[in-house]
Amino acid sequence: MLAREGREHGQRVLARIQAAETLIRPGQKPDLLQSSLQTLQQNLRRCTESDLPRALFLMGKAEILLAEAAGPDKQRALYVNGGLNCMRVVAHFPDAVEAGEALLLAGKANLAIGNQEAAQAAFNQVVKRYGDSQAAQEAKTLLKK
Repeated sequence: MLAREGREHGQRVLARIQAAETLIRPGQKPDLLQSSLQTLQQNLRRCTESDLPRALFLMGKAEILLAEAAGPDKQRALYVNGGLNCMRVVAHFPDAVEAGEALLLAGKANLAIGNQEAAQAAFNQVVKRYGDSQAAQEAKTLLKK
């Protein structure tokens, strides 16, 4: 009985992550990004170890996308929090599917707050660690600028 309840609970958390994933994208309305971020935050402690990198990545991505549309009073905090969530993926789950894109987003967040040195270091690490990925290709382009 408990095993079944645990599986069902895990499936509900996974469904919430998947729902948030469909909403967290460039051009999305800020209120939908915010509600997706809140859903992820509320379910973070219930994530399995295999779902945690994706949830953290999506939280970081949502915060960075919200920062792009935010006023100057909230923008920096959103970039910093988003970058930190992305770095949590890289630090704790370096082999996760999301790790390359997470490191790229962390670099972009640093770039947005004026931390050129950290941004460049992140982009270089994306290329070094995830050389064959789409994120590495984008990082190479950003390094050329």
